Amino acid sequence: MSNQQGDYTDALHKLRQLTNHPDSLRLKAQSYFRKEQDAIKADRDARQAGYQAQGKSQHAAAELASKDLEERQSALNKKIEAKYEQVKDEPMKNAVFLSATPFPYHKNLDYANGYLWPAWKAGSGYGPSERDGFYIDNLGYNWRYHRLETPSAEVNQDFMERELNRKLVESGAVSGRSLKLDKDYSRDFVELESGVGRKIDAALNAIHDWQGPYDMLRQFVDKYFDYHARNRLLENLKARDAVERAKKHLALGRMPEKDAALYVKNTMNFETKGKWGRQLGAMYTFAGPALFDARRMAQSLRSPRGAALMAAQFAAMYGLYGAMKGMSGTDDDGMARLNKVPLSQTGRFLTLLDPDNPDGKGYKFPVGFGYQRIALTLAAALHRYADGVDDGKTFGSNIVKDGLLSNFSPVEPTDVDPTKDLSAWAMQQFAPSAMKPLLQLAMNQNAQGSPIHKPDEWTGSKLHFAEGYPGTSALFKNAAKELHDATGVDVYPETLQYLMRSYGGNGPMEAIRAMQLMGEKAGTELTPGDMPFAQSFVSKVMNQDTTDFRQNYGDLQKLGAERKYAEENGLLDRFDAANPNAAHGLAIYDSANTTIKALYKERKTAEALEDAAQKQQAVRDLNRRIRSVQMMANKSYREAQTQ
Repeated sequence: MSNQQGDYTDALHKLRQLTNHPDSLRLKAQSYFRKEQDAIKADRDARQAGYQAQGKSQHAAAELASKDLEERQSALNKKIEAKYEQVKDEPMKNAVFLSATPFPYHKNLDYANGYLWPAWKAGSGYGPSERDGFYIDNLGYNWRYHRLETPSAEVNQDFMERELNRKLVESGAVSGRSLKLDKDYSRDFVELESGVGRKIDAALNAIHDWQGPYDMLRQFVDKYFDYHARNRLLENLKARDAVERAKKHLALGRMPEKDAALYVKNTMNFETKGKWGRQLGAMYTFAGPALFDARRMAQSLRSPRGAALMAAQFAAMYGLYGAMKGMSGTDDDGMARLNKVPLSQTGRFLTLLDPDNPDGKGYKFPVGFGYQRIALTLAAALHRYADGVDDGKTFGSNIVKDGLLSNFSPVEPTDVDPTKDLSAWAMQQFAPSAMKPLLQLAMNQNAQGSPIHKPDEWTGSKLHFAEGYPGTSALFKNAAKELHDATGVDVYPETLQYLMRSYGGNGPMEAIRAMQLMGEKAGTELTPGDMPFAQSFVSKVMNQDTTDFRQNYGDLQKLGAERKYAEENGLLDRFDAANPNAAHGLAIYDSANTTIKALYKERKTAEALEDAAQKQQAVRDLNRRIRSVQMMANKSYREAQTQ
């Protein structure tokens, strides 16, 4: 009827339609017109293929195909709606379920809703629904961050499961009896714990539950690590225990030797062991060198003296971070400005921002390596979590990737959040140093998760060398132009700048800053960051608002496309119930993006001013206005999610 996650099977949907379950009445109405819907879908796919053959993009072809069939789909939706109005008042029929294991997992209780107890009413989306309340009251689940979470370790799940069973038996909804036979028909399901297997299973579950960009990666993993492949892999890890168990059966005379051999063979799939073993070995070879020094750091922390020193350092760093957070001030959206500085900086440098600087500039002081750096990273991550900047998943990932991984090994930290973009984080975290800049340029994403140059969708068909950021040095802008004029190769100025910074080191960049002071920045207002050899102690402009704006807007645009698809298929009510803030959130960001586009045009005009000081001030003011729009859009969206 359902799987471990509680997802419904086609059999359950069919049963609910036959019994007039209130949650499946719309599906029942749609089933009367399945052939018509399939015909429209086939026609739409054919038209889309035709448009793509004409050179249209996949998205444009899909839009045109849907528009061609808009009238047919609308007419069909009206027929479905009329049928739904006809069947929605039909009384629900009773059902009897016969099963030896009716609810192997908690979420399987969903399929009994409406049969063993009155059907749950749909939730409003702003708090726990009746379904959520059922799991909270009866099985000890938690409601955090506007979602249902599994019970904590303190909950006695066995007791609560027995209590729920007692209530159902007393109500007459559930009954059962045991069979007593003179033959041994036992079928033991023996659970064997495997530490490695448990970790692999947790990792695959995390990838399967992932919602965000790089969905094709999740689909790839789901395809090749499906239920059967995963079971084979875990069974291979437990094969030795299966052999030992077979030997005990033989010693007790419970089975002949031939059956014992068959038992072991069926437990372990020898044909696939080598395939997955080679792939896991390749992953270890790739990540192993980066984690080489973790052992020495862990050994020092295991000693009582090391643990005490670590605790003292953490207490000191937590207080220092809190003091600097208070001195750095609060931004216009009510968030502490220091929490908007990337954790890769605040976890390695004591950072103090100028509260009067609207761009969030300030100073940073390195704390070195070892205990101090680990303590500062943990303190900064805990402050961000306590202030509501990061949720539980992000806090956990910060502890692992910045507090442990990057501090226990030579691996450099990255601010890409693995809970939002696992593949991008893995590639940036473990890529060899020599290849990392090229990988980052290919992804157009630096270690902080920000674009290195303007995204291609912004520039369209314009020449890239002429689309540099205002703050990019004229030296790189001229170099990109000369490269195009001489060879025809069109690159962004920031591409050349990033390659120079990554492979040339600090020396060439300091020389370029000295040249800027005598050239393009002469007569302008200078900051400490403009001075050669001062970069190591200067905190740059905060970019967290821009990063959050881009991430949220991308996610909402995807939800908008899915909402349109749901509307075309008569599933809009269900989609809106599952994503109550999608339409409102997209409207917030669409409006903000319209304003930002107008400000970009003004900035383009300001960049053409001849007076250097006037141009600097005009561009700086427009950048601040753009960040303000992004910041307030993010704030409005956060408030909409908490209503």
